Amino acid sequence: MSSTHLPELLDIWSVEVPRLALEYEPLLNALLAFSSHHMARIAKTQDKVNEYLTLRSLYLESTLQKHRQALRDLSKDNADAVSFTTVILTVDAFANLGERQLEPYEPPIQWIQMSRGVGSVCKVALDLIKDDAKAKIRPIIDTMMPFIRMFHSNHAANIATLGHLLIPQDGELIDTDDMQAYETTTSLLGWILGGHKSGEHLKMYGRRLTAFPVLLSDHFITLLERRDPRALVLLAHFFALSSYASEFWWVGAMPYGEICAIQGLLSPEWQGMIAEPLQVARAQAQAPGRAEQGLPA
Repeated sequence: MSSTHLPELLDIWSVEVPRLALEYEPLLNALLAFSSHHMARIAKTQDKVNEYLTLRSLYLESTLQKHRQALRDLSKDNADAVSFTTVILTVDAFANLGERQLEPYEPPIQWIQMSRGVGSVCKVALDLIKDDAKAKIRPIIDTMMPFIRMFHSNHAANIATLGHLLIPQDGELIDTDDMQAYETTTSLLGWILGGHKSGEHLKMYGRRLTAFPVLLSDHFITLLERRDPRALVLLAHFFALSSYASEFWWVGAMPYGEICAIQGLLSPEWQGMIAEPLQVARAQAQAPGRAEQGLPA
């Protein structure tokens, strides 16, 4: 997808979505929750941080309560607003990784499951407006689909890019189901890395990051729940790739903290496989401050 699409996409977020929010309360509350979250992140005092996080919680609770009702009454009339609301909830959930406790470390299963649920909602909503050329969400979906097709069609090439992540350790036995889950995740990582290497616009790159949990296999999530070491290493590589998008306020320095926490769970024989993502995320976390970015396009 070319950056020539950006002006149209940015216009949707800056003009069309606020207009739509005036007619759909869950979307308005989602925007207010996301904005409050941002204000908490840049606040100068702990009191202000707490104040904005409290606001974020209140707006988020209201969003989820009324959004659930809208989902039960999902129709062509509200499909646009429902889709935008779910996108914002996904990014806000990503941002919330920066607020969670990392000791003792637990893989971010709640974030993954929420993102996957949001993806399912979007699929239903999009089916309702698939023939509506005037749907506001359509340009975003139409420019996202080539990304997804690229991931599926380049599976082998994506894996080859990071094939070293699949080499068994001495004495490690990997069954077929586990290997398939590792390969799918490695393909995802290769797909995301391709966006970075190509110099893709940051807002486009952000789409790959938010798609990652949606495209994970069920079995890989099970492996994370078991704290499987190779699954944790692959997760650490995802966070390293996320650190390239540290200009997004909802990413920031969070990836480095996640990788450090993962490192603490791994036994000595796995430490070598986490050295690279740790180095990448550390370098990005220590980079000079840059202008903050908001939502992916």
